[in-house]
Parts: sequence; structure tokens; C-alpha cells
Amino acid sequence: RQQGIHPLAYFSVIFDNWNFEHHPDWRILGAEGNNARLQGRYGVVCPNSPYRDYVVACVKEIVGNYDIDGIFFDMTFWPDVCYCPHCAGRFVSEHNAEPPRMVDWDNPTWIAFQKARQSWLLEFANTVTNTVKSIRPITVNHQYSTIFHNWTLGVPLELTQACDYVGG
Repeated sequence: RQQGIHPLAYFSVIFDNWNFEHHPDWRILGAEGNNARLQGRYGVVCPNSPYRDYVVACVKEIVGNYDIDGIFFDMTFWPDVCYCPHCAGRFVSEHNAEPPRMVDWDNPTWIAFQKARQSWLLEFANTVTNTVKSIRPITVNHQYSTIFHNWTLGVPLELTQACDYVGG
């Protein structure tokens, strides 16, 4: 601060090797039931799992204990379509149907599942942002450059609601 530098925090969400290793039930599961590390580098965990509570606890610790002016949440997207028990159970509860395992844009259930993925991601991002803002009114940014990718990442345009500015 004495040099005019504003301290910011960086937090990688969803791409989380430690939680991938220590909480197998938090892993994103693809349509074939695979939960391997993405491209052999990162373990990915589901924001519908108890991982969400872990992130909220970390955010409370970081924002509550460190004098930062902002925080950047990286990797706020679905690296794969998730069929873990948390996602499947939530979809059944909300839509009274099993999530389809085949992409079919003519299937109303598939479209509902895709919309649910986008809604769940936005809910996760808003939860994280609201947690930050409940502690201190600092700048929050989620990775947004993924909006230019295809549907698979499940990033809704409304992710801007969880950001003080967008960038990537």
C-alpha cells in the first residue's frame, strides 16, 4: 500500500487437487462415471457438493483475516458435465427426472439439465460473492472469459451479476 499497490487475493475454485484427493465424493463425475484428473493436471470438484461449504469457509477466512482490496475467483465454470450424486440428486429433486446422459438439443429434459447447470453455477458464484460482500465491500471478479466457449462449460451470461467487473 505504501507503494500504491492494492493487494488482491486469488482463489482457484472447482480445480482443486487437495479436495479432489481428500474428498472423493466431491469429485465431478462425467457421463461415463469417470472422475480422473482433467488432462492429468487438476482434480476437479463439484460446486453442488459440500465443496461449496468449504469454499465459503475459505472465503470467510481470507476476506476476514487479510487486508485485501479485491479477490479474483478463477475457474468458475464446469470443466465437464457432472453426474455426481449431488448433481443427479438435485436435478431429480428440482425436475423430477434423471439427468440425461446423452446430449440431445431436441430433448426438453436435456435442455432443462443444461439450464440447471447454468443456474447452479450462477448460484455458486453468487454465494461466493455474497459471502465476500457480507464481510467487506471489496472488489470481486469471477473468471468470465469462458463465456466465449461452447455450452459445455455451463457459464451463463448472468455470471456478470456476481462480478464487480468482468474479465478473463
